[in-house]
Amino acid sequence: MSTSPRRTRIRGASEQIASEIQHYIQREGLGPGDFLGREEDLAAEFGVSRPTLREALKLLASGNLIRANKGPGGGIFVALTADQGMSRSLSDAIAMMLETRAVSLQERQMEMLRDKIKGLEHKIIEMIRASQDNEALADRLHRFTRAILLTANAGDLPEVIVRELKHEFLVPRAALRLWGAADPYTALRFAQGASDDVRTFAASLHAPYCGANSGFEACGWLEEPDTVASLAMIPLRHAGTGAAGAFGLLVLGSPDPTRYSADMGTEFLARLGEVASAGLARLLPAF
Repeated sequence: MSTSPRRTRIRGASEQIASEIQHYIQREGLGPGDFLGREEDLAAEFGVSRPTLREALKLLASGNLIRANKGPGGGIFVALTADQGMSRSLSDAIAMMLETRAVSLQERQMEMLRDKIKGLEHKIIEMIRASQDNEALADRLHRFTRAILLTANAGDLPEVIVRELKHEFLVPRAALRLWGAADPYTALRFAQGASDDVRTFAASLHAPYCGANSGFEACGWLEEPDTVASLAMIPLRHAGTGAAGAFGLLVLGSPDPTRYSADMGTEFLARLGEVASAGLARLLPAF
């Protein structure tokens, strides 16, 4: 390496030594393959320890500015010019930045995918819960229907239906009345007490009524009618006869004003009415 004068340096600062070597290569116009010196000579010339020099050389080698050859004739050589080294370092920095951005984009996409998966998991859990609820409801309906089918004495059916509704579906209050029952049943309680107004009201229902207890006459059939805040009234009909075929009314009541609300679905209540009607048809003369 040339013995040209060099600026004073701060010992122990590998970064400064690396900068000095880079400036020297640029100032002297050295090119690829030019010899800089051996490690021990450079350490002595720059006045630093060999470990400090090695750190400086590592910095320069990372930018492809120098290379070290071992063995006889070895030493430190210029790999690229200073300008080329600066350009290569800049290119590496840009590539690293782009790679980082690409990783960030991938991470963002993965994060979005994880969010979607979580959303799907929540929906699946809701579907499973709904399925479990539907299965439990189907089991209750099955037991309710089975109890009706297993009732040998037709006169016991109203009591069985009311009892099973309370038990299976946790209905606080329930009662029913029939009209037009066959002669053997006309004297029983369930075949009495339905006024013409109640019969007209039942015939007018195209779907179960749900809502607040507004002093309906049928509410008086329930136990403790003064405590009932909401009602569901389900018409009992002959299969396939429509409104004109109403022969009774099933009443469900609750102290909870929100248990039977005007905006609730009535499909399941209608199915209960159909099952109860099918069983109670045994009490009618036409059966």
